[in-house]
Amino acid sequence: GEATIDQEFISPQNDRFILHDSKGFEPGEKDNVVRDFIGRRKAMPDLKDQLHAVWLCFEIPRAGGRLLETGVEQFLTSKREGELGEIPIVVVFTKYDTLLDRMERTLNKSFTKDLSKEAVQELMKKSAKDKLKEVCIAPLEKFAGSNVERRELEYEAQSRLKGLRFNVVLQT
Repeated sequence: GEATIDQEFISPQNDRFILHDSKGFEPGEKDNVVRDFIGRRKAMPDLKDQLHAVWLCFEIPRAGGRLLETGVEQFLTSKREGELGEIPIVVVFTKYDTLLDRMERTLNKSFTKDLSKEAVQELMKKSAKDKLKEVCIAPLEKFAGSNVERRELEYEAQSRLKGLRFNVVLQT
């Protein structure tokens, strides 16, 4: 369906976790729905109504694909230049499983034939992690500059925050 950023999705597991989805950044877009939404939420007097994080979701590029499109670059430039305030941006790279599959297919079979299954799995994971750094993390860090805090989280990280309501924007 069509994403409407003002529509709240409330988590059934935690009713204090509120998600707002947007359709993404369109190249050359004059009025930016996400930027406008952030501005409106920053101006709200009650903490519970303010925006607490923006989640940018990127599919890991395949075969020379581009990670950052023009609209995302403009958004990140606004963040870097302080136009969006102190709101944190959380970047999520999706389809890591596809990257692992690709790394497995491209492993040199003659090199791995004498390795144990576990050793091959570890080699595949290391190859995927190196590729992720090359095609996702390095371009993002280069664009965002050195003033970026980076934390790597595994698949099933969970937060145990109680008593707080979070409004987040999921940018897909």
